[in-house]
Amino acid sequence: MAKKILLTRSEEDNNYLRHILVPKGYTCLDLSLIEHVNLPFNITVLEDFTDIIVTSKRAAHLLPVDEGTKNVWVVGATSAEIARQKGYNVQYVAYSATELTDKLPHNIYNHAIYLSSNMISTRMPHGIKMINVYKVRYKDNLSEREIQILKSGVDYIPLYSENCAKTLIKLILVNDLLKYIENSVIIAISSKVEKLLMDYFRQIVTCDYADQILEKLENYDLNRKQQKEKV
Repeated sequence: MAKKILLTRSEEDNNYLRHILVPKGYTCLDLSLIEHVNLPFNITVLEDFTDIIVTSKRAAHLLPVDEGTKNVWVVGATSAEIARQKGYNVQYVAYSATELTDKLPHNIYNHAIYLSSNMISTRMPHGIKMINVYKVRYKDNLSEREIQILKSGVDYIPLYSENCAKTLIKLILVNDLLKYIENSVIIAISSKVEKLLMDYFRQIVTCDYADQILEKLENYDLNRKQQKEKV
């Protein structure tokens, strides 16, 4: 029987994950906990900066094409590749925003700009300009279809951020749904997310960064299958 996995990211990110997971035998169920909306962004503001900081794929996609004149500091291999294809000089690829802040040279602070959302969990060092290029909305209610999805139970729930974890907890508690999914395996992006969930879920697999989530999911699933075969 195909394992059911709850996709909790934005609609576009869920579609990306579905293309990867369905061919591997997973049944993907949608519960988008987050929505991204692009904000008006005057790209000429970048002319005053030599270095650009990007911590998400969405911000990377919003970068204008460059001719190799600007440096970028990014989180994630996907964002780095997007920036390279647009002509930027990728200086460092971090696993997380926290790691990236530690790697930023002090001498770029006054010449760097951070392309962010309206909600961020990691602040950049003082001196770095921040501009919101998209906004994030978190889900505040469940449809009847989504309630039924959760009531039917799911095998895996990958969670990519602290805010998504908090949103999921709020929605399942308000709708009295925890009893239906408390045995689901959570694939958490970090130990911070793990701590948020420990009182609610019995099985949590903790990752160190976003790109590790699918790897951990598949490894856990494979190990569980092998253990069942031995019984």
